[in-house]
Amino acid sequence: MIRIRKLVLAILTSVLLACVGCSLSNKTETQDYKNLDYVKSAHYFADEWPVNFWNAELLNIDDDFKQIQSDGFNSIVLVIPWREFQPDINPIQYNERVFEVLDELFTKASEHDLGVILRVGYTWDFYNDADDDVTQRYYKLMYDQQTKKAWLDYSETIYQFANKYNNFIGGFLCWEDFWKNIYTAKDALNTGNGIKMAMESGYQEYLSTHYDLKDINEAYKESFDGFDKVYVPDEKSPAFKYFYEFYDYFLNSLLEETQEVFPNLSMEVRVDADIVYNEQGKPEIYTHEATYMCGNSDFTTTMYGIPMGFENKGEEISGKEALKMTDYILGNINSVTLNKKLYIDQFIFSDNTPKFSYNTRLKKDEIDNYLSGLDDILVNDSWGYGIWTYRDYLSNMLYNPQFGLDDEGWSVDGSSNIIEDGKTGRCIELSGGTKLSQIVPKLRNHFSDLDTIYVSLDAVVDEPTKLAISVGNETKEVIIDKSGTYQIEFSDSGIYDFTISTEKQIILDNIRLYSQYQEGYLYKSDNSESDYIEDLRKLNKRIDKKVEVLKKNKPYFSFIDNIREANLSGKIESNDFPWQTNIGIINVDNIGSCVFMTPGTSIEYNVPLDNKKHYLKFSYGLHPTAQKWNISDGMQFIVKVKEDSENEYTVLDTILVDPNKTSLVDYNVSLNKYKGKNISIEIIADNKNSMKSEGDWGILSNPVIQ
Repeated sequence: MIRIRKLVLAILTSVLLACVGCSLSNKTETQDYKNLDYVKSAHYFADEWPVNFWNAELLNIDDDFKQIQSDGFNSIVLVIPWREFQPDINPIQYNERVFEVLDELFTKASEHDLGVILRVGYTWDFYNDADDDVTQRYYKLMYDQQTKKAWLDYSETIYQFANKYNNFIGGFLCWEDFWKNIYTAKDALNTGNGIKMAMESGYQEYLSTHYDLKDINEAYKESFDGFDKVYVPDEKSPAFKYFYEFYDYFLNSLLEETQEVFPNLSMEVRVDADIVYNEQGKPEIYTHEATYMCGNSDFTTTMYGIPMGFENKGEEISGKEALKMTDYILGNINSVTLNKKLYIDQFIFSDNTPKFSYNTRLKKDEIDNYLSGLDDILVNDSWGYGIWTYRDYLSNMLYNPQFGLDDEGWSVDGSSNIIEDGKTGRCIELSGGTKLSQIVPKLRNHFSDLDTIYVSLDAVVDEPTKLAISVGNETKEVIIDKSGTYQIEFSDSGIYDFTISTEKQIILDNIRLYSQYQEGYLYKSDNSESDYIEDLRKLNKRIDKKVEVLKKNKPYFSFIDNIREANLSGKIESNDFPWQTNIGIINVDNIGSCVFMTPGTSIEYNVPLDNKKHYLKFSYGLHPTAQKWNISDGMQFIVKVKEDSENEYTVLDTILVDPNKTSLVDYNVSLNKYKGKNISIEIIADNKNSMKSEGDWGILSNPVIQ
């Protein structure tokens, strides 16, 4: 079953040529999945959940993909667990079977007009996990060359395989899959590993190349005589911000290395701020904005949930409050990334995860109001969104629970037989007196804060029988008097090894050992419709309409969309500015993304004009906060243009900004004189000689060339 990488690629290439090419040849050639106007995704876990999805059956894949497409989605997201795809890293080995499943998923998705996005490096799976803590791989990535080699080989293998399909959109890493290392760091002093982790992780080296030892001693309140003495600080030490900085640096470096073998790979960045402490012991905010640009990828990825930006003390909010915060959070990301495409891989509007029960949430009767007002924000602030829990799922701790892999992962004491039919797939038949068991490591329970463990199973019997079901040290007897689905409750003892013994012959399928029923409020676990699927269908339709309107009205050139090509003069980055800079893209409430400028700054573009008539258009004024403070005496914008063949700029206009104006003023000037020419266009923010600079926060809304 397991092969080294080259053999895997050779085998799977033949699979592609033999069976994939014919199915993809019927696909419309004009569909460019990598450049969709707007991405609408559903994570796909079939009838299981992300952790054991790759060893589950795909009996209903055609119906599932047809449903996803009819709900208005144009893509699916698949999690690609590192260990299950690459079980061994020294020597490097691959699991051939999961690549065959991936082939089926790509092929079927294409048949249903769905693109595919991959979350690369997903942490969790149950593959050969009895004596293996997979999170150690992610720790060793910081210092072990063989682990890094295996990671890059895995990433390249996934990319080379996926890129053969025309419906492959792209991939992303996720900060969550690497975050266990932060918890390890926070506990390093308690475990006596502070210096060891600081050395082998690269933290000491990072400090030595970015800081003077004097600065580190002040933060630590120590007298280190060398960086080799520096340890990972306590999380309440003022020095812990340096570890966050280092870890952002590590993630950026890993992403950039991985992009060399997986082009355009993005990363879901951590938008949640973390608490650090100053020298007085007071809490401050640390943001991970240093990761937002995602290297050379053309898109940034984020998750978004209702609690973001709120106090998270159990409060319930209105749809209007939530919409305002959504616009603010997404706009802030865009201002940092200079409006790089933004993909929201996990859009979570309601969540029943137990450990987040204290988080801010929408009032139950306000969810539909929120969803009905969301389309403008999503279209304006993002390139796409994805739903994590498209279908409710159970946190099943069992490997191969549907026996799609025969009895792999199970131990059988007695007589058994794998049987199969076209409707229910494979199941296991146990003779009387047979015992079926599976070792279940404690790490498999992702919801250990709950008190109850549930067992659910489908049974087929010709005559009644008695089952003895054990979870850990607790055993319960159940009479199976007719065929059907049975559920049994156990107390959570922290031990989950699982056993079923039967007195008489029985057929079992879909065995689940779980603690959490995860709700997404779209489809229930039996695939019946839940509360908000119709609202989401309507949202997707409104998004489609708005995208079509935007395509028709798309400007010839957008200052904001092309901000990374701009020459920004006079730029100063400082915490003294509310947006940490005196020129750039910011998000303004009720206005959207704007070019923000203060006196002494300018923005310049090189724009080749075609032979049509063109106009420079924007709305200008002071930022609403500056108007509220009422301390500005006004400013001015100077608009200049020059042809490439000219040395000097021509002033097209000088625009005075009236500080008493509470609304933006529209501006429009003809560029017909320059049609068919390459021009440079510059806008300068300035003051007249007698003007003061206080409160001169100028904004240009929707600056475009039409």
